[in-house]
Amino acid sequence: MSKMIHYALITGGSSGIGYQYARVLAQKKYNIIIVSNDDELNHKACQQIKHEFEVDAIPFFSDLTLPDSAEQLFQFCIKNQLDVEILVLNAGMFFFREIPQTSPELAQKMLMLHVNTPSLLCVMFSNYMREKQSGHILITASISAWMAFPGISFYGASKRYIKNFARSLRYEMKAYHVNVSVVCPGAIDTDLYNLTPSLRKLARRLGIMISPERLAKKAIQAMFQKRFIRIPGVFSKLSVLFSVATPPFVIFWIKNYLWKKLYPNQ
Repeated sequence: MSKMIHYALITGGSSGIGYQYARVLAQKKYNIIIVSNDDELNHKACQQIKHEFEVDAIPFFSDLTLPDSAEQLFQFCIKNQLDVEILVLNAGMFFFREIPQTSPELAQKMLMLHVNTPSLLCVMFSNYMREKQSGHILITASISAWMAFPGISFYGASKRYIKNFARSLRYEMKAYHVNVSVVCPGAIDTDLYNLTPSLRKLARRLGIMISPERLAKKAIQAMFQKRFIRIPGVFSKLSVLFSVATPPFVIFWIKNYLWKKLYPNQ
């Protein structure tokens, strides 16, 4: 272990929140492994980080929706003697659709990306960290982990799974000096939601959205403080309280109202 070089590995690290995680950790002089399914962006992000922060940055192309992606990524790190001290599980996708309207292929993709692959990465890297008695695992969940809301059924359920999975893992790893933290953001100003620039600007001004830079800084800070959960932003905290306290008939009314606006001809 002593001959290995310490790295922070970030899934979905070539853009958005993941890229900001990489920047924050590179600023703290961690070497970086950026993983995503966009090879060009991977290399571009790594070049920028190397130039700006004078640390090593390694791109790794991987489609994390594939069954063997976790094993391939882990073996790459072992083979190249890359000591992953920080594992940031951030890769994600989003769609707004009712369950009957969702294709099996799309459902499987999200479940692989949000549930299977991060779980398997936790299995492999937590065992590795347990052996060396050090490490951090930071998982990006969502405030939707508290919200059983129509239209985001797969997204919310998968985020709830990973939040609860992380809590169990945290209990198990504490005795081995390995920390597990979860960040549960609300809406973040990225391309995930396919909003127009004007709507994104309005959402930021109203406090509905926060910037990925701000989220990354708060999440990394919470991780190093060994806090389990961080919900950044006042609006996000209020949204969690609202979702927990909202009776089912109100959710049903909101769903009907939204569906009439979104699908007026149905």
